[in-house]
This record gives sequence, structure tokens and C-alpha cells, in this order.
Amino acid sequence: MQDLKIEPTDDELSLESAGLPAGGEALASEPVDLLMAVLDTGGRIVSCNAALSRVLGHERAALRGAVMAELIVAEAHRTAFRDALLGTGDDPGGKFGEGDWLTAHGKRLPVRWWIGSLVSNRDGARHFVVTGLDLTGTRKARDQIAEREARLQAILDTAVDGIITIDNLGIIDSVNSATEEMFGYRAEELIGHNVKELMPDSYRENHDAFLDAYLETKERKIIGIGREVEGRRKDGSLFPMDLSVSEFIVADERRFMGLMRDISERKRVEREARRHLDELAHASRLSALGEMATGIAHEVNQPLAAIVSYAQACLNMIASKNADESVIKGALEQISSQGRRAGDIIHRLRHFVRKGQPERSAVDVNLAVKNVLALFGHELKSSGVELSLKLGSGLPQVIADRVQMEQVVLNLISNAIEAVAQQPSGRRQVTITTRPANDQGVEVCVTDSGPGLTGESPEQLFETFYTTKPYGMGVGLSISRSIIEAHGGRLWAESDPDGGLEVRFTLPEQSAGAN
Repeated sequence: MQDLKIEPTDDELSLESAGLPAGGEALASEPVDLLMAVLDTGGRIVSCNAALSRVLGHERAALRGAVMAELIVAEAHRTAFRDALLGTGDDPGGKFGEGDWLTAHGKRLPVRWWIGSLVSNRDGARHFVVTGLDLTGTRKARDQIAEREARLQAILDTAVDGIITIDNLGIIDSVNSATEEMFGYRAEELIGHNVKELMPDSYRENHDAFLDAYLETKERKIIGIGREVEGRRKDGSLFPMDLSVSEFIVADERRFMGLMRDISERKRVEREARRHLDELAHASRLSALGEMATGIAHEVNQPLAAIVSYAQACLNMIASKNADESVIKGALEQISSQGRRAGDIIHRLRHFVRKGQPERSAVDVNLAVKNVLALFGHELKSSGVELSLKLGSGLPQVIADRVQMEQVVLNLISNAIEAVAQQPSGRRQVTITTRPANDQGVEVCVTDSGPGLTGESPEQLFETFYTTKPYGMGVGLSISRSIIEAHGGRLWAESDPDGGLEVRFTLPEQSAGAN
């Protein structure tokens, strides 16, 4: 046992008397209250320091003789304190515990206590040295941290987007509720596992290499850059999602956070919108061909009439017994030629009105313009329209659906012919120009010498159901713009400085538009 001199009139107990290690005096200057008391073997307070008196709100004299265990609020904590006193015996190793002590004002004071050692005074009476640490500040900080963590977790769990954090090895640290719902896993099934388990095989094989390459080179491919990827659910099904990844540092360790949004519904809506556009485009093509029916019938009738005429001439020569073999041969060649011409016209019509999924391929813009003009031969002649064709040479090919692009050209030419129909003879001019675009693509311009814009703005022309035609549907230009924009291009109208209207569209070249 140690010998400890206890004087009832001592103002303070020294740290050394509490059995603290050398240098412990420095703790007295810390912004915490070190509570000290000496108890007899019955657990009554013999002496205490001013800190204990101050925080409990009792005079020191009033504390002397009080059973210290009775200051502890919870019965279980009181029992633990008593058991610690009884169990100390001759063992100077000490016991410790924690619990709320009751102050004179009825408040709870969180205290961590130690029964440091069993000592005796000069008269041989045995006593216990008890020290305590006021945990009010510590518990408050701990509660604040817990509250902040709970608030943050609540925010994360109510977020509609999936949020996931990983370390620099790709191991998942945390996930929110949206991530669990999105992928079909519980949080405990994900935390501690590599994030590549949420990826399809095509991404999974390269993920570790991508992460290692970023840590080495800092070259960003996904981190800090949003992109569309595929996720893999627990059941193995794949779904499209938008992914953005950010980087942050915690305790000098690099972490990554992924923000994920399931875009399955958005993709479904986009597919439905494309299907609806295809339906409208098909209806628009049929409407345009309906308006051109007379001209198309004439285009087909011309080669058919020629075939009949040549065939009848051959029959007449044979019937007259004066058949000239060379003449008959020439007539048959004309029949064959006119038959092919009629077949070509029918082929173009069938190609143009066909209904099906868009098929994008490399398209020669000049050839597409010529194919469309083949449908306008009679209409141009009958309306007295003077057509000027200015096709650029060496133009790059574009990636487009040939039928849809030809539909746009047909709409623009048809509008231009109608715009000049009421102009005086000699003023019915339509010019079609193709040339390189400024952004490494191709530009097509259809210019007419009609009345131009008569009060409406250029943008108004592209509004759905807006039309200046007595029997027009008002969907041609709107559909044309949708088609061009779906191909990554742009379609717009401008007033021609010489009068009339210019309608232009651009398409990106093959290398820029290829996926």
C-alpha cells in the first residue's frame, strides 16, 4: 500500500496523490475538469477537490461524508461503482466505468471515473483515490457528430439518385437506399466488395486497369466527366444509367463518389418519340406524294406510252411484210430502255414510301438530291419553274438514313415550287446548292424567288401545324427539322437578299457522325 497523508483542510488533492504518472500535472491546465475525491472503505467521501465541488454544485463540506455511489443516477451504474470498490482489494491496478452523476441543480453530468488505487494514511486507515473526467463537452461533440451523420444519411437515403463511394482500389465504402433499389442489392451485400460487380462484363474486365491508369497519369476519362453507361443488377439484367464520378480526400486517403441515375424510362420515352416521329414522317411522305400524284403518274405514263408506241410500230412492220431488222432492233432497244426508266421510277417511289426502322449509312448528298429531282420532272415543266442546280464537288459523305434525308429535300423543293407558282413568268426560280459546311460537314440550300416571309418570323415556319398553304398539313418543315436534328445537324430559314426565301440544313460528315 502507498502512504497518503490526508488533511481535511487541504484545498486541493495533488495529481500525484491520485496515483497519476509523472508529468500528469499538465492535465490540470487542459480545458477539462479533472474531478478528484478520496473515499473510505465504505465509499464515503473523505475529501475532494474544488473541481468536483464546482461541477456538482455542492460545497466541499457538504460532500464530505456523502456516499459517492449515491451521486450516480442509474442503478446499474451505481452497482458497477460499488462492485469496483469492493473488487479493488489490495490490487493497485484500478477499475473504471462511466455514468451520469446528479448535480445539486438536478442535472445529469456525464462522467468517466477511475478507482486508481487503495491507499492508507499515516494512521493506517485505508482509502480509495477516485478520479473522474467531465464528459459533457465530449458527449456533446459526439452527439453532434452522430446527429450530423444521421442527417447526412437521411439526405443520402432520400436522394432519388444512387450514391456510392469507393476507395482507390475500387472497394465500396458506402451506398445509399437509391443504390440498393437500383441494383437490387442490400447495402451489406455491396460494402467491402469491388464496385465492378455492378458493371457488365464489357466494363468489368477493364475497370481495375482504368482506375490504376488514372491514379498514375491523372488523365480523366470518367472522373469529373458525366457519361452514359450500363449498370448490372443483382439478377444479371442490364440497364442504362447516367454516371458522374468525383474525387475527394478523407484523412489523407483518396476516395471516389459515383452519382448514378437510372435512365431506363427516359430511353423508353426517347424510343417512343422516335417511333412517333417515324410515323409522322411516313404520313408526311405519303401526303407529299399524294400532292404530286399527277406529276408522278405523268412520269410513269411517258415511258409506258413510248413502250406501247414502239411495240405497235414493230407489229405494224411485221404485218406489212416489209420489216427492217435494224429498225425493229432499234425499236426493241427503245422498249427496253423505256421499261427500265419506268422501273426506276417505281423503284424510287417504293423506296421513298417504305415504312421501317431508320437505317443509317454513308450517303452521297448530291446523289440524294438528284434522286429526289427525278420525281419532280413533270411538275417543274408544267409549272414553268426554272431550276438551277449548283452541286459542290468533292463533298464528304454523311451518315444518314437515305429515305429520311431525301424526304427533307423533297419537302424543301416542294415548298419552293409552290412558293414561286404565283410569280410572273420568268420569276419562277428555284436554286438548289450543295457545298461544304463551316463545321466540316455538308450544307444544302434551297432558294426560291417567291414572296418570302410575309410577316411571320423564320422560326414560325417550323411550328407544328403552321402552314401558309390552303390545304397544307403544316407538319412538313417541323418533321424535316426533327429529322435533321436527330442526325446531329441543323435546319433554318433566312430571307433571301434578292427576295424570296432560303432554307438551309447541315449534316455532319461521315467521320464526325459515325458512332
